Amino acid sequence: MPTWAYFIITSAAVVTALGVLWSRVVRPMHRAIREADRTVPVMRKMTDTFADDPGIFEVIRAIAEEFKSDSGSTARDLMNRLEEAAEKNALSNEMLNAAIDAMRINAEGARQLYSADRERIDRLIVLLARLEAKVDESGATGDRTEAAVSGVAIDLSDAHDRAEAHDSKDSDSGAGSAADAAWQRPIDEGG
Repeated sequence: MPTWAYFIITSAAVVTALGVLWSRVVRPMHRAIREADRTVPVMRKMTDTFADDPGIFEVIRAIAEEFKSDSGSTARDLMNRLEEAAEKNALSNEMLNAAIDAMRINAEGARQLYSADRERIDRLIVLLARLEAKVDESGATGDRTEAAVSGVAIDLSDAHDRAEAHDSKDSDSGAGSAADAAWQRPIDEGG
């Protein structure tokens, strides 16, 4: 092999060796020295501060060990459990708020149903008052009174049947529709 080839191979090997030395030895040493320039003053201050208590570094080491997660008894594990509990708490709070909103909606619906039922009861009371007035008015004529009474009785019976059907089926045909119809129909009808 020619001499110049040996020279090129040797030069390449030297450059490679210098590159490895630079990246593996010189640069890490330079970084370590630069970090030492920063940490040495801190270490001196700690040494001066804790010179009276040589066991302080054991305490610091024990504190550092508490932040490693191992068997569930460290401070880190406790923090993890607290975070999980906080997340569960937030979810429970959302569910509770949704339940409260649903209860408000149900209460409003019940109030509206009560109001509608109250109106129907008032109509029935007015019907009964009109019937009583007609009975007092007609006096001796039994046919008209009997027809009026039987018509109202049928209407009241129908209203009662519809109310029971409404309660059992929750249908939209509201209880008291027969009573509403009777309210609109004159009592003298049929006689």
